[in-house]
Amino acid sequence: MILPGYTSGISAIKIYLAFSVLFLVSLSLAIYYQNLYYLILPVVVVVTAILLIDYTILYYLLLLAIPFSTEVDLPNGFGTDLFSEPLIVLLACCTLGSWLLSEKPERRFYQHPLIILLLIIFCWSVATTLVSQNYLRSIKYLLAKSWYLLVFVFLTGRLLRHTTTLRQFLYIFIAALGVVVSITLFRHALVGFSFALVNKMVAPFLRNHVMYGVLAAAALPYAVYITWQQKNKFLKILLGTVSLLLLAGVIASYTRASWLSLPLAIVYGFLIRFRLTKYLLIFVLVTGLSAVLYLSSNYRYMQYAPDYQKTIFNQDDITKHLQATYTLRDLSGMERVYRWLAASRMVADRPWMGSGPNSFYPEYLKYTVSRFTTYVSDNPEKSTVHNYYLLQFAEQGYIGGFLFLILTGYALLLPEKIYHRTTARSEHKKLVLAAGLCFYIITVHLFLNELVETDKIGFLFYTSLVVLVRLDIWTVESKTFN
Repeated sequence: MILPGYTSGISAIKIYLAFSVLFLVSLSLAIYYQNLYYLILPVVVVVTAILLIDYTILYYLLLLAIPFSTEVDLPNGFGTDLFSEPLIVLLACCTLGSWLLSEKPERRFYQHPLIILLLIIFCWSVATTLVSQNYLRSIKYLLAKSWYLLVFVFLTGRLLRHTTTLRQFLYIFIAALGVVVSITLFRHALVGFSFALVNKMVAPFLRNHVMYGVLAAAALPYAVYITWQQKNKFLKILLGTVSLLLLAGVIASYTRASWLSLPLAIVYGFLIRFRLTKYLLIFVLVTGLSAVLYLSSNYRYMQYAPDYQKTIFNQDDITKHLQATYTLRDLSGMERVYRWLAASRMVADRPWMGSGPNSFYPEYLKYTVSRFTTYVSDNPEKSTVHNYYLLQFAEQGYIGGFLFLILTGYALLLPEKIYHRTTARSEHKKLVLAAGLCFYIITVHLFLNELVETDKIGFLFYTSLVVLVRLDIWTVESKTFN
């Protein structure tokens, strides 16, 4: 609510009469001037009233819109997601209005370490924008990031006051996503689940098969959670069916990272159960540092340069595609290596501030290693490094990269802490697993893409962080009360 104090004293009959008069006047003008545009006025008034009184309905509409959103290219290199992005911008403005006019901040929420880390990361993005190699692209990044934080973090955090509210959010989002996945599976089945045609089958709601796989995999823990919590037998069967559809979507997406993420998520669940998460983080950190030191020593990475003629995309045979992956002859895999090397050289050139947010393309072209060139290195899609962690280092320097690693590490450790703080049969135990597994699945994918900057994956990423923050607060309160 933006203006709760100004609307509480207005009776329903007065609102009805005022709107009736406005509608009749607009209708009369439309008839007299034979112009339907006069009827827009009542619609504008209704929307404005909703925004001033209670804009929660717009948030529910956003949850419904996100799975169906479609990427639309605009002139001058701009683009948007219809119809989710206009709603996100509108809700971001509403959130700012609430802060300025009426809302008192909840201290416990805003002082939580995860929220503080998100704010520090954003502030550092602002700092690196000041020295960016491409101011326009960096400012566009800041705008998008600001309304993601305002809506997916702060507004969601304000609305999420109980697990019942979260389940309502998830029912809408998972139901809409279930429809999208069902349509995609049906269309894909008509062409025999062709590997070569999968990218065409996921349009227009999904960018490509990678987005399809990541979205279905990341949403699956939440789908299982609401199925588990549902008491109505019919709805339980319906939600269980949606969960199976999401699993089928992961399989049919032919996305290798998504296939791998699900068994890894099961392993992560066991690590939470037996308090072993810290060892996972240590293993990943040591392995990553060792790989960097090994490959960079004496330019050893040059030994793995691909054969340009033999590095191809086996679009007609998924088996050959998988074989090419581990023999280092897969086109998409080696193109990633090509960009990872460029990103690494960018870090070495600008170690502290980076090149600026959202400036990797076309800046990376100056740092490429020609021996790793592939058939798709001309990059007509203008995509980035395909590793979000490395992207942070390249665009925002060591500080930006390590800040994001700290955020990720803390968010992966927090579910274990909350899980063992709750009672055995508590709903919080199931919810923390759902949020933790969703976040973990996304972090696994971030080694190979940067889809967290999209509305679909960004919503799940930031919502999972908010759920963890809320659970941390709730379980501490519950323990203190008991």
